[in-house]
Amino acid sequence: MARFLHPGGPTIITTAAFDSLGHIHERKPLIVAPDVYTAWLDPNTTTETDVRGLLDAGPEPHLVPPVVNGRVTSVRNNGPEPIEPVPTTVTVESSVIYPDGV
Repeated sequence: MARFLHPGGPTIITTAAFDSLGHIHERKPLIVAPDVYTAWLDPNTTTETDVRGLLDAGPEPHLVPPVVNGRVTSVRNNGPEPIEPVPTTVTVESSVIYPDGV
């Protein structure tokens, strides 16, 4: 179950990643479907059964990981270069996607 480390602050709930993100990382953000917003925000939704039902309520999102420049992996690169467009042909090596020329 979720544990709140910073009450009143932002919370990101994650779940297992079995979609196209699963080969990159085993967890992904949980996306709450619009039809369950009211239930998510209802302070009376507190039982484990109800909460688990909400976690499973949404359809599997179809998230597509973007190809990113290899410079995005270092905090030293703090300019616009890491988000510049990269070639779409990629190779996969050790679970890391490398654009051409990186």
